[in-house]
Amino acid sequence: MKKAAIDSEELAFARAMSSNPSDMTPRLMYARWLEERGDPRGTSIRQEITPDDSKSQSELEAVYANAYERWKEVLGMDGAAMMKNGFPCHVVYSSWQGLVRVAKYLHALPETSGVLLILRKGTNLSQAYQALTTVGRELRVVRFCLRVNVNDAPELEDLLAVNGWRPGENFGCHINFDGKRMDFTFEGGLKALTAIGG
Repeated sequence: MKKAAIDSEELAFARAMSSNPSDMTPRLMYARWLEERGDPRGTSIRQEITPDDSKSQSELEAVYANAYERWKEVLGMDGAAMMKNGFPCHVVYSSWQGLVRVAKYLHALPETSGVLLILRKGTNLSQAYQALTTVGRELRVVRFCLRVNVNDAPELEDLLAVNGWRPGENFGCHINFDGKRMDFTFEGGLKALTAIGG
């Protein structure tokens, strides 16, 4: 999938929206800016703010499906996302490099609140941890979850312990329902990772 570049103008719009989340004017300006460029995200954002009741159910489904696919492309997501008010709120990545690439933009979007990062077996956990503590300064989320292969979990637990993390105190961990993966959940998000590990 081609990953779109996030330009400074789009980042400025995102920052304007998140600086005053209850003000719909920046969101409408962003929607118009996107629509002028033929980006389907604009129509879905506008629909959330000022619904067009003349659209049929199938037209609305197409609007949201096209916008969702465009969000995945722009953010380089290789997993699913939950949407809120036309924006991604919970996003999924299977590459820490992909997450690092868009951290500033994700941080600035008005609805971003959760990230699930699924690390593949054999990922260099130390390198990933260092990158995530750096990006933690740029990405505000309420909940951050790392999913790793069960066989890699002891290495991650050791890495966290060396950096001041304590299970049940700073993070939670549990075996995923499939029994093959373990989730490490940081309720303070990546900012908490930075506070302790960075």
